[in-house]
Amino acid sequence: MEAFSIQKPFRSTLCILLWVGLLLSHNPARAGQSDGPFVLYPARDIAILGSGLLTGTAVYLFHTPPSPLSRQETEQLNPSDISIFDRSATHNWSPFANQLSEAAAVLSFSAMAPLAFSEKASRDALVLGVMTAQLFTWSVTLPQLAKITSLRNRPYMYNTEVALHEKQTSRGRESFFSRTSTVAFAGAVFSSTLYDAYFPDSPFTPWVWGGTLAMAGTAAYLKYHSGQHFPSDVLAGAAAGAFIGWFIPHLHKNKKPKHNGFSFMIVPTAGGMQAAIYF
Repeated sequence: MEAFSIQKPFRSTLCILLWVGLLLSHNPARAGQSDGPFVLYPARDIAILGSGLLTGTAVYLFHTPPSPLSRQETEQLNPSDISIFDRSATHNWSPFANQLSEAAAVLSFSAMAPLAFSEKASRDALVLGVMTAQLFTWSVTLPQLAKITSLRNRPYMYNTEVALHEKQTSRGRESFFSRTSTVAFAGAVFSSTLYDAYFPDSPFTPWVWGGTLAMAGTAAYLKYHSGQHFPSDVLAGAAAGAFIGWFIPHLHKNKKPKHNGFSFMIVPTAGGMQAAIYF
C-alpha cells in the first residue's frame, strides 16, 4: 500500500484533531455551553462524524490500491482519447506546483485565525471543534471513495516527457476527483462562514471571502498545472468542497430563540392594546 494514498489524508486529519484539542483546552469549563450562532445536535452529530469515520476506516482497512499500469499499457495511452475540455492537462508536469498546492489549501482556512480573538468563539470551542472534525472527515473521505471506484488515470500518465517510474504507481490511477481541491474549497467556505457568524459587522468580510476563495482556487489550479488532475477533477472537488463547507455550518445553526432576561412588548389590537412579557 502506497504511502501517498493513505498516510497523506490521515496526516491532515491528525493535524486538525490536534488543533481541535488545543481549541478545547483554551476554555474547557465553558466549551459545551453555547448561546452563539452554532450549537451541537448530539444525535445528528454522532451520525455525521461516526459515518464519516467508519467509511474512512473501512477504506483504510479493506481497500487494495489499484495495480499500476504495465509499461505497454502506459505507452498505449493516447491524449486524443481525453475530452477536449480536459486534454490540455496532459501536457502539464510540475512536482513543485503540486507541493505549492498543498500550502495554498492550508491557507484557505485562514479565516479561522481571527476566531482566536473572539470571546464568543472561545465559548463555542466544542461546537467548532466537532464541526471542523466533521468537515475534514468528509472532505477527505468523499474524494477517496471516488478515486477507488473511478480508477481514472492522472493527466501526467499521458505525458511522454514524464519518466516511466513516475507513472508506474497506483496513485497514477487516482485522478477523479481532486482531494486537495475538495479540502481547499471546504476550508474556504467553512472558515469564511464562521467569520461572518462571529464578526457580522466586520468591514473586512468581502476581503475574507475573496482571500480564502482565491487560495482555494490557487490550490485547484496548481493541481491542474502540476499534471496531477484534469480540469473536471478540480471542478468536481471544488463543488463537493464548497457544498461541505456550507452544509456543515448550516446543520449547526442555533435555531433556539434567545432571550436575555426578559422582554416587554405592547401590540395594538381591535379592542385596544395587548401587552406581553417574555422570559
